[in-house]
Amino acid sequence: MMTSNDEDLRYRSASENSALLPEIKVKPLEAPSREKSFRAMRRAFWNEARAVWKMAWKVSLVTAAMSLPAVRWPTFGSRGSRSSSMDSLSHYARIWPQCVYYALRQYFQAQEIVTPATVINMLSVGVCIGANQVLIYGIEGVLPGLGFIGSPLAQFAAAIFQPLALILYSCFFRRHHEKTWYGFTWECLERERVKRFLLLSLGMTVNMAMDEWVYSFATSLASYLGPTVLSANSIIYNLWNLVFGVYWGFGLPTQVRVANFLGSYQPDRAKRTMWVGFVLGAFASVGSALVVFLFRYPIVDAFTPDPDLQATIHVALPIFCIAVSLSGLHLVLAAVVEGMSLASTLVCITGVGSWAILLPCAYLFGVVWNGGLPGLWWGSVLGELAKFAMMAGFLYHIDWDEMGMLAVKMSEGEMDDEEVEEDVIRRMTRSMSTPSLLSNPVLSNFSTPQQVRPHHRLSEDDRMLHLLHAAAKNANRSYRTADSL
Repeated sequence: MMTSNDEDLRYRSASENSALLPEIKVKPLEAPSREKSFRAMRRAFWNEARAVWKMAWKVSLVTAAMSLPAVRWPTFGSRGSRSSSMDSLSHYARIWPQCVYYALRQYFQAQEIVTPATVINMLSVGVCIGANQVLIYGIEGVLPGLGFIGSPLAQFAAAIFQPLALILYSCFFRRHHEKTWYGFTWECLERERVKRFLLLSLGMTVNMAMDEWVYSFATSLASYLGPTVLSANSIIYNLWNLVFGVYWGFGLPTQVRVANFLGSYQPDRAKRTMWVGFVLGAFASVGSALVVFLFRYPIVDAFTPDPDLQATIHVALPIFCIAVSLSGLHLVLAAVVEGMSLASTLVCITGVGSWAILLPCAYLFGVVWNGGLPGLWWGSVLGELAKFAMMAGFLYHIDWDEMGMLAVKMSEGEMDDEEVEEDVIRRMTRSMSTPSLLSNPVLSNFSTPQQVRPHHRLSEDDRMLHLLHAAAKNANRSYRTADSL
């Protein structure tokens, strides 16, 4: 039994031995001040904004492929009344090459690799112009021109050039596919994966069709208002397609990065990406609409020299600018929902906003109440506003942690609750040890261990202690906490 003297000796010895050690000053942990927290949030916001912008401007240029129809308008204009038939023929001729190109382009865009497609799209414009010139008018003394038959052939040549150039450059030269493509096996066609892919693809297809077709029906309503209104609405709709490429450049990076952050179970960073994408998308859509409004006279002059047609367009153009601004806001939020793979939610919101609000209001304001072209576009304003409000309300009430868990389940296949929990802990510790300046969340997804399965089952307390101990070891190894003592 230890006496009081022995205890005094033990404590004195410990004190004397401690005195021989070098003095270590330990800084007490302080709660971060509000100013430091604000600076950290601002720095994280700007870092994410730079990452989104780095991809966004390239996507905007890629979407400029919509300018290809505008390239062939001058060549069709001098070929007579059969130009519309050749226009349709060119669409049919390039369907399959464009399907291959879009699928491959989307595959690389999901990895935030957009530069090759940007360059190829710019080159394809030159290919399109050159092929139109050669095949329609020919080369004097060398190749006779084919007339209007040459235009669809030129479009087909440009459509073949795009996937071929992307495959040669990205796969054979730069080999961008190697970090995610390990070859095809029949195991890739697992029943659950194929079922999930088909359901998601079907939902996204229906949503896109509903969103696009409503404007085709609205255009048909313009035919009730006379040929001048119909022509004016067609020009405004083409202008819409040109402006769309600007703000969609911010929608796609937001969608990709939100999906990747959720897949690596970083819901906070996914939410921050949504806010960054929304702010940048708002600037892009409102800024584009403002540019169109300020330069409306030279823009309209470029589309048509007819004074009556110009006057009809100018009456509806301010309302069109409001619709474009709201469409950009709605589209960025829709990209976030699409990044969560919530296709059914998109279909419901698009169905209500487009077909229950936009189209009936356009018919009511434009045709029934004799509002003309402005009435049609006021219906578009109400429809886009409704879709934006429903998207914002849905995302306001979303549980980001739950969406992260769902993304883990979808990316890893069938797992029980314990396996999902351990996988989430692994992803959390990995993301905490990753520098916040990492601009590409895809890398953390690829480095995350796949299909984590415990070798044995532990009790709840033992399992949590095991996971927390692993997390502490990972954090100590990454941050070198001894340097802060």
